[in-house]
Amino acid sequence: MPLGSEVFTISGAFDAAACPAGWSATAKGNCAGPGGRAAPAAAALQNALRALGKATGDKALTAVAIDGIVGPGTAAAVNRAFTVHIGPGQASVALRSGRLTKFDVAQSASQLTQIVSSEVRRRGGAVGPAPRVAAKAPAKTPSYAPAPSYAPAPPPKPGTAPPPRPTPVAPVPSAEVGPSPTPPAQGWPWWAWGLVAVGVTGAAAGTFVLVSRDRGGRRAPERREPRREEPRRAEPKMPTAPLPAAAAGFGAALSKQHFTAIAGILCEHRVPQDVVRSFSRYFASENPRFDMARFERAVESSC
Repeated sequence: MPLGSEVFTISGAFDAAACPAGWSATAKGNCAGPGGRAAPAAAALQNALRALGKATGDKALTAVAIDGIVGPGTAAAVNRAFTVHIGPGQASVALRSGRLTKFDVAQSASQLTQIVSSEVRRRGGAVGPAPRVAAKAPAKTPSYAPAPSYAPAPPPKPGTAPPPRPTPVAPVPSAEVGPSPTPPAQGWPWWAWGLVAVGVTGAAAGTFVLVSRDRGGRRAPERREPRREEPRRAEPKMPTAPLPAAAAGFGAALSKQHFTAIAGILCEHRVPQDVVRSFSRYFASENPRFDMARFERAVESSC
């Protein structure tokens, strides 16, 4: 069959659930091999698409999974390859329509593989052998063991009386029986165990105190070394110099960059408007060229 010939009819639905002859539909509506296993034709097509992605640098094609099942991802990769990378001279109009479904891709998987492989070789690449896809075993039908059957009881022999039925015993009132005897205590109660633990702890503490004392009944004196006091060194006195007086005209020494930085700081700390106005009045009193309205607008614009 020549490459690029039309061998099927475009259905126009991307999520068609039916699969062509020789294929089987999975639980998700994809097309796989017989018995739901991986189809070698689908794996070869996916391998060729990945080779075309490497040759063209298309990451959408190199991300195709080689699982031997034709699903929405494989159909979308085929449509992208035939509409973006394969020209009119290499494939027919039907193949380059961009509307191939899973049914169409599975039906012409071998032809699509030949066309994609030819395009890879034309671009200087090569299509390696398709990796072997592990076949998925079909789901086993659970088997249930039949319920055991029991033989019916044999009928009584003629001339023999049936076995006597047990005579029901009337319940005895609780008043006549009397109170039930108190059961014997099972183990010690929790408070008894607490007293035992306290006694053991006290005995251990007393033994420790007796061992730590000497034979005369007095605690052995502790050996203390005399404390050595180091002479205090006189700290040098640093000469104190009078601080320089603040320079007059502080607002006049500030530049435009200083006023802009001050405006940003006032805006960042959400300073009230009356405090901002007090700053502007002070700067105006120090610098006759200071613009109060412009400074207040700068504070508002910084917010």
